[in-house]
Amino acid sequence: MSNREYFTELSLGIINLLSKYVLIHNEVFGRKSILDIFRGIIPLPFVFKAIDYETLYIEAERIQFELEKYSHEISKILFELENNEFKCEYNDKEYLLTLSEYILLLIDTVRRLKIIYEKLYGVSQNSVSYNWKEYKKELSEYGNSISKYTKSGKRLNEMYKKLN
Repeated sequence: MSNREYFTELSLGIINLLSKYVLIHNEVFGRKSILDIFRGIIPLPFVFKAIDYETLYIEAERIQFELEKYSHEISKILFELENNEFKCEYNDKEYLLTLSEYILLLIDTVRRLKIIYEKLYGVSQNSVSYNWKEYKKELSEYGNSISKYTKSGKRLNEMYKKLN
């Protein structure tokens, strides 16, 4: 397998995890209003379906774990490049560096979402106090992390086009 084929395979695996992340993000934040989120927390039989924050948290945890495996794999390749144990073209190395940055930003975003879901699950079980101010702060930080990984993703897409 050539480097380019290998990098494409890595990228496709990460895109798959990104798609899974977007699905769990949209379970809550793809809704129309903040009122819908609270309707999901408080189950009202026959009117609203409660959101299963526990399942969303577990899925976020699994996605984060898989992303961390990819991050480790890319770090290993970059280490081998530095020690001349792995050969590739300059554009390939730049792509790997950008991919590594992108994965780290995506991991941070998933981690932040996981924290929010964990707290919302606690609220839904009446076991955690999660005040509005704290929620809005964490939601803002989460939004900032989305902006960062999205910006990095745009650079990554441009670099990918140059690879092929």
